[in-house]
Amino acid sequence: MDFSALLSALDPNRALASEELEKLYVERQPPIRLRLAQLLQAQRAKVVLWGQSGSGKSTEIVRLAHDLDEKMLAVVVQPGLTFDLSRIGLIDLIRLAAYAALLGAMTLGFSPSTELKTRAKHWGLSWNEGPVFLAGKRMSSIGYAIQESAFVIREIESSLGRPVVVLFDGLEKLSTATGQAIFATNGEALAGWPVRALFVVPPLLVYRPEWDQAERHITDTVFLPALAVSETPDGIPALSFFEELAAKRLKGTGQKLPPELLALAVLNSGGIPRQFLQILRETFVEASLDGRSAPSLDGMNLALARIRNTFRLKLRPAQLERLRKVHNDRPSSMAGEDYDLLAMGCVIQYQSGGRLWHDWNPVLDAA
Repeated sequence: MDFSALLSALDPNRALASEELEKLYVERQPPIRLRLAQLLQAQRAKVVLWGQSGSGKSTEIVRLAHDLDEKMLAVVVQPGLTFDLSRIGLIDLIRLAAYAALLGAMTLGFSPSTELKTRAKHWGLSWNEGPVFLAGKRMSSIGYAIQESAFVIREIESSLGRPVVVLFDGLEKLSTATGQAIFATNGEALAGWPVRALFVVPPLLVYRPEWDQAERHITDTVFLPALAVSETPDGIPALSFFEELAAKRLKGTGQKLPPELLALAVLNSGGIPRQFLQILRETFVEASLDGRSAPSLDGMNLALARIRNTFRLKLRPAQLERLRKVHNDRPSSMAGEDYDLLAMGCVIQYQSGGRLWHDWNPVLDAA
């Protein structure tokens, strides 16, 4: 067994790079990226994408950028790589978007004007062989940030002959207070920013009362649910998705997953691609520790027990009792006491019959 190749192929925390899409991307049904692409056609569109941690938002964003690049300049921005997300504000997002758009445009042959270079020095760029972003640069107001980024975007769009769209990934790690400041308190300024943009936001933010204020300034809010994996008389609805995901990730490693192990991993994944990959990874770890050349049912059960214990160590007795109630009742709305459980991944959100439902993470089922 090429253990290092397996660990890399089944890494649950790595979003796909654009060059990996053709080999590793698996299409969701229905393809949510088509709806996102349609919403982002509108000028000044501001779209929010939210959903369970690990549900595949980052991967969908990479594929969306690939699709949009045929008609737009689509840039993926990860603010958490540049800024402290506990202190980030709307000004930081706007500045970073302008810089990312500038870099993306220059790879396509865009040559910034002297005026753009001069003005950019005042909002956070230095120029050597190319632009360098100065994250610590301070700006006096959101209005000034919008004005300067709009100048950059207009020049790029005029030169390239296509609109710019900015896709912000990683903002699901924002604190609730920071998210409220960006999307609710400064929502009107955000709506007036003349750039097409998509934002990933924390699931808990959508449940806050302040979200009603934020939605007045957002084109649309799109939910990326867990895939349907509850067993039905016709089988497991999302089995083919996870079957393809496993096959693509394992291709080239010399390993395959027996059908009975695939079904068990899918049912315990909760419909969350990240958790599915984690189960596979831990199963192959067990095989390696046991000196086996292939995964086994015993190994997968040990992997599931280890993952289950990791979840349970975080839970207080009252929370575990609440999870049992959620599992028995399958509520269509969340109670305040469920928010922490959602953030920990102990509650799974899924859609059925056109409605949003909640259940405990199936990996927690001791049976």
